Amino acid sequence: MSDIKPHPKNASGDYYVEYGCCTACDVPFSEAPGLFEYDDRNHCYVHRQPTTGGETNQMLSAIACAELQCIRYRGSDPGLFDRLAAMGEVAICDNPPAGFKPAIRNHVAFKATTSGITLRELVALFTAFLEKQTTDSFRYKIKRPRIRDDSASLQFATRLAIPGVRHKGTYDTIMFRALDASNTKGDFCAVHEDECSPGQSFVLQRWLTNSEQFDNVMWFTKDEWNANGTTGHREPC
Repeated sequence: MSDIKPHPKNASGDYYVEYGCCTACDVPFSEAPGLFEYDDRNHCYVHRQPTTGGETNQMLSAIACAELQCIRYRGSDPGLFDRLAAMGEVAICDNPPAGFKPAIRNHVAFKATTSGITLRELVALFTAFLEKQTTDSFRYKIKRPRIRDDSASLQFATRLAIPGVRHKGTYDTIMFRALDASNTKGDFCAVHEDECSPGQSFVLQRWLTNSEQFDNVMWFTKDEWNANGTTGHREPC
């Protein structure tokens, strides 16, 4: 912690950007619009601290989706520590309590608001959502999906194109399954393979909650998903 210096323009409060860490990737701006700004050297900083639950969710999404751990937490809220632990983001806490462990919610169940939607249509909707996330410096590279009778998978990776920076993220895989009609958790589930980072969880959450075609979105850890009668969570962390 002693070697970490906050950007001098960070707004006073619990969240800050480490000075010298930013790659001008635009991720904080897409995940938490209004909370970040660039200085005259294209180094981002926290322009405004979150003041609502929704803005806190956006800040946590920015932390989860950023390629580097430049956004940090220096507060002491036990509830935030629990959420950051569930995200596997212990390292971004300046003063973490002892003994808390990651518990990534990488399974999400949801219901379709219209009947008859197929796995192929589901994957097409998610692909269209990813394609709309393109900015001047950020986009997703998407591989052709694999569709089977009872499951489908899609791989995507981040691509950054910033002056002086060429970055190609590793591919993440999302698995989609249609659930049996007797399953009370939902009509479909989506699972990502990464049990160490919730970045894909936030991408899925944004897609599902911003679409009028899905509702009753519930998140589970791997153990919670496999346990009978476990109640899910409304947020991925």
